[in-house]
Amino acid sequence: MHPIPLPISTAPGARPAEGGGRLINCFAEKLSDGGPSDYAIRRSAGLERRFDTGPGGCRGRLEVNGALYLVQGERAFYVTTPGGGLFSVTDIGEVPGEGPVRLARNSVTPTPDVLAVTSQATYVLTPTNVTELDEPDLPPPVDVCFVGGYFMFATAGGLLYASDLNSTSVDALDFTRPDARADRLLRVIPYGGELFAFKSSSIQPYYNAGLPEGFPFAPRQMIPRGLLAPSAIAGDEPGWTDQLIWVGDDFAVYILEGYTPRAISTPDLERLIKAVPDKSDLRASVYRIGGAAYWVLSSPFWTWEFNLLTGLWNERKSAGSQRWKATGAVFAFGEWIATVCAEGVAYAISETAQTEGSDPLVWEVWSTQGATFPGRMAVPQASFLFVVGQGSAPGADPIQTNPRVSISWSDDGGVTFSSPLLRELGPQGKYRRQIRVNRTGLTGVHGRVWKLAVSDPVYVALLGGNIEPLPRAA
Repeated sequence: MHPIPLPISTAPGARPAEGGGRLINCFAEKLSDGGPSDYAIRRSAGLERRFDTGPGGCRGRLEVNGALYLVQGERAFYVTTPGGGLFSVTDIGEVPGEGPVRLARNSVTPTPDVLAVTSQATYVLTPTNVTELDEPDLPPPVDVCFVGGYFMFATAGGLLYASDLNSTSVDALDFTRPDARADRLLRVIPYGGELFAFKSSSIQPYYNAGLPEGFPFAPRQMIPRGLLAPSAIAGDEPGWTDQLIWVGDDFAVYILEGYTPRAISTPDLERLIKAVPDKSDLRASVYRIGGAAYWVLSSPFWTWEFNLLTGLWNERKSAGSQRWKATGAVFAFGEWIATVCAEGVAYAISETAQTEGSDPLVWEVWSTQGATFPGRMAVPQASFLFVVGQGSAPGADPIQTNPRVSISWSDDGGVTFSSPLLRELGPQGKYRRQIRVNRTGLTGVHGRVWKLAVSDPVYVALLGGNIEPLPRAA
């Protein structure tokens, strides 16, 4: 028997023939010592419908004291729940403009101030209305956050302004300029109790020095690594792990360790990032599920996510799309809520969901090539070790009562694949099912890529695979 090499991190390669396997809507999880294999490849979290948000793209979201503010299209909504799966969605007013909206809250009790910065103006949001912030001493901002008791604003002119303590008021003299480099100010991010000003080719950290006059924070040493695009950063969101991750100005993805950026991306992902025509289309977000924390990066053409628990990458792809349909996520109502712009619907990211609402969530694995270049092999039989017998007797027939896996293969490095063969994964309780395909012919000189796919909404876990090869001359 010859093991089929399965990936634990997605690696499509610059061209298919260079690929090291792919994980799409699935991830590799390390098993305990003594298990049947080192890793199980499981289905990624699905989406469960929660409430409608109306048409238009989701531009921003913020949880405040058990409620949720959403900016969808040009409308702002205030969402609450009495429990029992019921939600109240209140339209509180207009937030004109387009593009991302940056939201932040302060620590005023019992009702915090909530600000929303758009491309046109700054707005104050309450549970019942939206009003424009009347603050003539504040130049037009591009971002806002809250740290150390202050709203912090990044302005289009490259200045940082601080509000008064736990207030929305701004003094005209309470500003500073992060000018270690003459680059563009993009974001202000609170992290570890400090303020990080992300610019196009540098990062300027500030600590709370309690300065009595002017800007209250003082600078630390500049970090010589920038932010590629304003929305290509996430990790400061409440409910996550407080690990700041962003796309750098060199197209690599970095995690901040202390004040040192460490690259975590692969050459494949960096090539994809570089190829995105408009870098402002990059969107980063986060969520936690099943004990793991995920950092997600989407473009109009793909979605990749990084598992902080394993340090591995996988891809996400929704039905009928090249990318994951979820756009951003926020921890609210005890779960991670993601919005789907095209549908005007908010979903919960759920470990137990095997679909994305009414759409299938297709678990898909491409093996590595297992090449014996320039030799070829005849493959009279290939076997795959799935966790079988996971059908659901009361479920939908046949997709849940008797689920199946699609098996195909490529002998040209993953450029083209054979017609798929379907094999039953087993009805509920049928634990002796064996998943095999026979007489699959000769491999190519570059080996063979196996593609396995499961669209049926049942539990899926792949533990390994083997072939019984017969070597042939090149």
